[in-house]
Amino acid sequence: MKEVVVNINKVNLYSLPCIIIGTPLFIIVYKYFHGTGLREILDSNPYLLMVLVLVIFGMVILHELIHGVFFSLYAKRGTKSIKFGIMWSKFAPYCHCEDAITAKQYRIVLLMPTLLLGILPTLTGIVIGNFIIFFSGVMLIWGGIGDIIAYRLTRKVPDSALLVDHPKEVGFYYNDKI
Repeated sequence: MKEVVVNINKVNLYSLPCIIIGTPLFIIVYKYFHGTGLREILDSNPYLLMVLVLVIFGMVILHELIHGVFFSLYAKRGTKSIKFGIMWSKFAPYCHCEDAITAKQYRIVLLMPTLLLGILPTLTGIVIGNFIIFFSGVMLIWGGIGDIIAYRLTRKVPDSALLVDHPKEVGFYYNDKI
């Protein structure tokens, strides 16, 4: 079995420029369509920041649950093979699957939370002019960077190859003799 991983510290390091550069760009797009930016929105509602923090916290939990749902759809033992937790030293919540699934299935598991909780809410928030939905989505896009990096690690693995999710790092094991 070949181990393919990226250290969680590197993931956090890659995330920083995306957040620092990307978040203001997203807010500029929102302001372009709705004429209000972050300062005006926060000034108009003193409780908005607290609401955003609570919504994002809930969505982080939901992000891991979505991984779990999709892992359980593909795992031989279903939900019995799924483990949830937090790497406290890295402040990183995780969902781990002990069963092997195909690379194609693994890619779906990796991308679904960022699609459902990041990209779709960001676009929906822009379209309907709801800053809470928009900004929560933006934050969940950044929260999915580790999943996007793991997805990139799977690119050279054939769709039908069996992968086992790595229990401690961002990555997986697979049989490279296929």
